Amino acid sequence: GLGTVAGMMLSSKDAKTDKRPLPDGAALGAIRKMPVESWRYKPGMGDGGAHIGGYAEDFQKATGQGDGKTIDVISALGVTMGAIRDLDKKVERMAA
Repeated sequence: GLGTVAGMMLSSKDAKTDKRPLPDGAALGAIRKMPVESWRYKPGMGDGGAHIGGYAEDFQKATGQGDGKTIDVISALGVTMGAIRDLDKKVERMAA
């Protein structure tokens, strides 16, 4: 899409609007709701390779993002980064 060129994603604060912080625990909660499995695409679909990941339907239900058929890379990375942040906060609380 327009946000990606040769694997790079436009991600500057200056390029974004309607910014809102994700509530604490929201990303980790979304990850908990999504199955993660290994799989291959059906013949004639996708790249034919073996993959590990979730499903667009579950991603949309858990996050409210997407069309239920695809997962955009920017949102997938964002949810993953948010879940890591949520886990870090939990670990810090446990260590205190």
